[in-house]
Amino acid sequence: MGHLLRIKIRMICFNYCLGFTKMLICLREVVFILTLCVYLGCGCSFSPVNTPAFSDDPDVKRIDPNNGPFVIELEQAAAQDGNTPETIHVIKWKKTRISGNLKQDRTLSAKYRDFNFRMFSHPAIEVEMPGGQKYTALLDSGYSGVVYVNDLVVRRSNLAVFPLGEHSDTGCAQGFCDIPSMKIGTVAIENPRGWYEQRHWQLKVLGVPIYRHELVLIGLDMMSKFSYILFDNTKRKATFSPYDEFEPVDSSQWIDIPFVLEKIKDSSRLMVNISLGGHNVHVEFDTCGGKTGLILRQDTWKRVAESVQARGGRKTLSLSFQYGWHWPRQYVLPELQIGRLNLKNVKVDILPADEEFIQDFEGLITLDCFKKTALVLDFKKNLLWIRKF
Repeated sequence: MGHLLRIKIRMICFNYCLGFTKMLICLREVVFILTLCVYLGCGCSFSPVNTPAFSDDPDVKRIDPNNGPFVIELEQAAAQDGNTPETIHVIKWKKTRISGNLKQDRTLSAKYRDFNFRMFSHPAIEVEMPGGQKYTALLDSGYSGVVYVNDLVVRRSNLAVFPLGEHSDTGCAQGFCDIPSMKIGTVAIENPRGWYEQRHWQLKVLGVPIYRHELVLIGLDMMSKFSYILFDNTKRKATFSPYDEFEPVDSSQWIDIPFVLEKIKDSSRLMVNISLGGHNVHVEFDTCGGKTGLILRQDTWKRVAESVQARGGRKTLSLSFQYGWHWPRQYVLPELQIGRLNLKNVKVDILPADEEFIQDFEGLITLDCFKKTALVLDFKKNLLWIRKF
C-alpha cells in the first residue's frame, strides 16, 4: 500500500510540474517541494544556472555610455617598472539620491518578509523596481556593492545593461545595469549603482523547471548612504534614517561596539572583533550570512578550537547564492563574546580557507546571533548597537 501511495504522489508531483511550469511559485513552496522530493526519493534539484550573455541578445536594452547613469573619464594609471603611465577609461557613477515622504521622526520603516526571516534569518523587504515590478530584496551587508540583481530581474523589469565580461569564479556574464529608481515604501532611491549577474537558482522536479529565483540585494554601499538602519528582529521590521544620528531612548539597555569599513580587494567590508576562548578574531558582519550564527575559516578554527570546548562536528549542508552548495562541519560554541555581550550556544560552520566567499577574512558573524533582539548599524559613528537580551 505504501509503495502504491508513493507512486500516486509521484504522479501528482509530475502532473503539477507539467501543469504549472510557467507559474511563479514562492520560496515557501520551494522548501515544501524539496522536502517532499527527499521523502519520495524522486528526481529533484535546486542549483544555480548560468544563462547566455545579454551581449548576444538584441532584445535586452543597452545603456548609452553617452547618456546613461554614469560617465566614462580618462585617467592616468600609475607607472609600473619605470614604464610610461597608461591612460585608462574609468566609469564613474552619477550621484544617487534618496527622496520621498518620511514619517514625523524622519525615518522609513519596512516590514520583513516573515518566511525569509524565520527560515533563513534574512532581513527581506519589499521593493519596487521600474515598471511597477515588485520584488523581495535582501538587506545584505555581506554584499559590498549598491544594488545587485540577477538576470531574471533584468528581463522582467526591462533594465538596460552594460556588459562587462564574465565572473572569474562562476563564469557567468555580468555588468552594470541602469535602475532609474527603486522604491522602498514611500521613499525612492534614484539612480543607485546597479550590478547584474546572469546566474540564478532553479528548482527542477522530474527534470522540469518549476521555479526560478529572482534575486535583489541591497548592499553595504547602499546601506551606508543612510545615517543608520535599525533591524528590530522581534518586531521583524527595518527602520532607515537618511539624516539623523541614532540615539537610544534608554542607553542602559544597549551595548555599542565599534566597527570598521575596510577595503578588501577593492570592496567595502563591515568588520568587527569578537572573542573566542580568549582569542581575538576579526570577522565580517553579514546580515544575510544565514541560519548559522558564525562561519569561520578552517585555519582560524584551528587557532581557537582547543580554547572553546565546542560540541558537535557533524557535516551539514548549506548554500551560497553565488557559489552554490557547501558541506561545512558544524559545531556549537558554549560562548561567543562581542563587545560586552556574551552569546550562548552559537552554531558555527567551518569552511576551507580557500572557499571563495570567506577566503579574504577570518570569518563572518550573522544576524542569526541577534534574532531575539534589535540591532543598529550606525554609519555616522561606525558603531554596532545591540539591545541587551
